Amino acid sequence: MKNLLLAVLALSLAAPALAKPPMPTPPVFPDTLAKIGLPLDMELLKAGDLQISVEEFSTGGEGARKRVVGVVLVDAPPDIVWKVLLDWESMPEFVPNLKSYTIVHQFPDPANPENTQKLIAGKIKVLFFTIGYTMDVLFDPANFRQEWRLVSDEDAAAYRENGIQAVDPVFGLKSVEGFEYIEPFDNGGKTLYYYSPVIESSIPVPGFIERAMAKSSLRGYMKGIKEKAERLCPFDRK
Repeated sequence: MKNLLLAVLALSLAAPALAKPPMPTPPVFPDTLAKIGLPLDMELLKAGDLQISVEEFSTGGEGARKRVVGVVLVDAPPDIVWKVLLDWESMPEFVPNLKSYTIVHQFPDPANPENTQKLIAGKIKVLFFTIGYTMDVLFDPANFRQEWRLVSDEDAAAYRENGIQAVDPVFGLKSVEGFEYIEPFDNGGKTLYYYSPVIESSIPVPGFIERAMAKSSLRGYMKGIKEKAERLCPFDRK
């Protein structure tokens, strides 16, 4: 019996450890962002209101889709607005219904050392539910832009096998993607902030309901960003 146990132990030590699945390859974002050709309602924007529209776009051969686009004029210079947009983990403090953002990993980009890609796990309240997911987010400071895409459940599982705490997308969540960017306005004293999220459900929901939900969350998010940046502005804007 003793010899049998020793043999089993020897075999177990000799057996190769199960290999970890390879790290998923982060998505490749375009070098430049096709900016929104939306005619601006400057009277509305200068009054402090959001300009919101719905436009068609196409991705990956899926045909035409619709997304909500928001624009707001922020009474603060671009560097301050960009600082607010970089700090994802503090956004739940001032963005309604946002429960948490947690940076779980950062990818180096040797080709563009100024750019970074980060995996960010998020939780957001939608109606009576809390939705969890992980996004791959590109930060492009040279162009004041960010883009993000949903991490699939297969990739999230592979990340966890490699010690990265990615969160599976909640059941029924088909897509989370989008972009945001800023432009100087009024000789750089103010900032135009553009934001376009896309959240799609795999559960049959009429498109107009999805877009109504997107508009509602967009208003709260952009208003929170605007108010935070204006509070940080060191100048007397009155």
